[in-house]
Amino acid sequence: MISFEELLSRAELEDLDRLLPEGSGQIIRKINPELTYTSRLSQLVTQLISPQGLLLNEATRNILIDILPPDKAKELAELMGMAQTEKAFDYLKGLNLGRVSDKTKFLGFFGINFFQEVRSIKPSEEAIECAYPLFEHHPLYE
Repeated sequence: MISFEELLSRAELEDLDRLLPEGSGQIIRKINPELTYTSRLSQLVTQLISPQGLLLNEATRNILIDILPPDKAKELAELMGMAQTEKAFDYLKGLNLGRVSDKTKFLGFFGINFFQEVRSIKPSEEAIECAYPLFEHHPLYE
């Protein structure tokens, strides 16, 4: 197991730039030059994008997998069900996290609890006309 903060602390400035939306790293550093330090930029990355979001997005997950120490990559790959003949980094990059149990296991390795977003139902935009009053004191709209 490795904490998400420990994983990000291993990242180079270029890796952190790739975790952010394209071009935003340059803009951020122009606004605040102190963010050229990886420790400050890694804090900003986690404030802008949740650790769960970074790990569940395939592109950013692959960047983070490259940052893993080899022994931790092997440990995670074995946890996720890698066969002994496979290479850990290749296995992790090809990992499909479609099932909730896989997401829970994967995120748990980094000390993150998986939560599913509650999807809200879009309100109906259909207008309904009143055909009769509900109560005697309600007027009937015509």
